[in-house]
Amino acid sequence: MIQKITMNKCAYRPSEDVVLNVTSTQVETATIAVHHLNELVLQKNVSLVLGKNEVSLGAFPLGGYFVEAHGCTTAFDVVAKLTDVPRYGFVSNFTTVDVDHELIFEQLNDYHLTTIQFYDWMYRHDDLINDEMVYADFFGRKIDNRILKDKIDLCHRYGMFAVAYGAIYGAENDYFDHHKDELMYRTDGKFFALLDQIGMMDISVDRPWATHIIEEFKKAILIKDFDGIHLDQYGFPKYALRSDGSLLDFENELPKFINRVLDELKGLKPELFIDFNYVNNWPIETIAQSKQDVVYIEVWNPNNTYEDLRRIIIESKLRAVGKPVVLAAYLPPFKDQTDPQAAENGALFLHAICSSLGAYNLLYGEDNGILSNAYYVDYKHYRPEFGKVVKQYLDFIVKYGELLYQDKVDLSYTSFGGYDGTNTDFYINQPTSIKAEPGYLYAVLSRAKEFSLINLINLTDQTEMVWYDEKKTPRPVIDTTIRILNTRKIKEVFLASPDHDRGRMIKLDHRIVAHEHGEAVEFTIEKIHYWTMVYMTYER
Repeated sequence: MIQKITMNKCAYRPSEDVVLNVTSTQVETATIAVHHLNELVLQKNVSLVLGKNEVSLGAFPLGGYFVEAHGCTTAFDVVAKLTDVPRYGFVSNFTTVDVDHELIFEQLNDYHLTTIQFYDWMYRHDDLINDEMVYADFFGRKIDNRILKDKIDLCHRYGMFAVAYGAIYGAENDYFDHHKDELMYRTDGKFFALLDQIGMMDISVDRPWATHIIEEFKKAILIKDFDGIHLDQYGFPKYALRSDGSLLDFENELPKFINRVLDELKGLKPELFIDFNYVNNWPIETIAQSKQDVVYIEVWNPNNTYEDLRRIIIESKLRAVGKPVVLAAYLPPFKDQTDPQAAENGALFLHAICSSLGAYNLLYGEDNGILSNAYYVDYKHYRPEFGKVVKQYLDFIVKYGELLYQDKVDLSYTSFGGYDGTNTDFYINQPTSIKAEPGYLYAVLSRAKEFSLINLINLTDQTEMVWYDEKKTPRPVIDTTIRILNTRKIKEVFLASPDHDRGRMIKLDHRIVAHEHGEAVEFTIEKIHYWTMVYMTYER
């Protein structure tokens, strides 16, 4: 009997052999099936021994794939480069030596996480490397270099980016007491500081601090074998004074600093990962065209509703065309978990809405860890049974990533209403909104060259739309009928949901019905629980 199947890497390249790890409780022959969207692309019979087996599946074209073997399922994708799919996770425990780190990374790989942020691994913000076996960081927390190395090596085993956290302008007093000309100053003559302990330094590319911290970033890659740097900022100040009294305008200086980091670190790794934290999407206007491959946004109030998330995602995609978007949006209900199910519901809705809009989430990490706040060391643990649900949702965005994350035309705001209700190309028999509103199905309609998508998120039982609050368990919406104007001939209609049938793509029967503007395609969805995706192909 097959107990579990997993991939041996987080993602693959087009010429790379895809390997499936199969754990069996007996000697047997098994059938492995691989699907690309709605099509069976490989069926293979293999002989299994008791215990762990490695099964070569061969190489595959670009795209996402669903793997099934005797009731066990997983997913994988084939990508041109790893930065195209920044499925972010985190690790922050470099102290506990009796934890099974291999088991932790097996889970991160089973979640298909490609990019692991190593949070607060460094000795000091301005002096990253300490060669002692065990050292204390700025807050007195013990860091064991052996654990740090093990976790970096485990990232590489699974093909993941090991990304070092790095604050772009933080320095402790051991440094800034001797370099006060490198600090950023306020109008009252005092320098900017965080927690009254971390001085904030002038990042201007022609100033000494920029040279110093970039050399520290180089050491992190060359000495510790990190694959890149997460460039963090604190979201303030927007302006500061240099030590000579001249004005420092961050919106102008940040893209120069980011590009200098990329230029100086280029070539240190075959594939380098550098991203910058756009706190509340600031300053997207100036840094969207910097050389980094990813748009990473940490979201805070007043961006507190699902509609705020939508606006941030859409704005980022319009300004940074072709770059994937990652939201670091933390969920406080996991801190106390007075109602674990309500906290988990909030996570599922966050997944569904962000993925439907084409963005990734940074939420999960080591040891069933989930982020409830911005200090990753203080991560919380979710229930093991929720981990099974998380697995289904993360499998879903991998096997259907080419649908969810491909650049598409958003049709949501032009398919309802219009002048005097003239836009009737989309009809649904349930209370539905193209805005995330309580009491409605939330519909996200989009179109690519060869297909259309309708993502439906069930908000019918919710009473508020704050994305970081607990959410009620939704009652399934039953027998949802959709009618779509069929001017461009729809060939086939498929349905998939991470909530049902392991996310398998199911063909829906559809019918041609009369429409005031010609004819329409009509079909019925039996049940919508949290999130359902409808995939429609066109006649050629």
